[in-house]
Amino acid sequence: TAAAIAGAAVSAAAAAAAAVAAAATVSASDPLVGAGLVGRSVRKLFGDNGMFEGKVTSWDEFRELVHVDYEDGDEEELELYEVWDILLPRAGGKGKGPDKVGGGKERSKEGHSLEACASLITISFDRH
Repeated sequence: TAAAIAGAAVSAAAAAAAAVAAAATVSASDPLVGAGLVGRSVRKLFGDNGMFEGKVTSWDEFRELVHVDYEDGDEEELELYEVWDILLPRAGGKGKGPDKVGGGKERSKEGHSLEACASLITISFDRH
């Protein structure tokens, strides 16, 4: 029914708002924010060109961008949420928590975590 769909949309919007509020309270000393990411490994799918590994080499605090150098010599600047999606677990990391971000997630054929895809679908639904 329309009421059930509207209720689901409101619930999804509330969950998204809570996630944004939680992200806004992350401190700069968190290992998954800014300078704490420097030196961490990433793996990203570049369409038909395949999967490439790289390293976070710097954090631009003013622009809030992470610089990544890839094994093939390419480089790019990413926003934090983009890095979180491709971040590999630290060597020897066990259990849950920051060391498991990115690497242990189920992924779509494009290499995006399915949680990130679900978030985008929810956001798109809420906008229409």
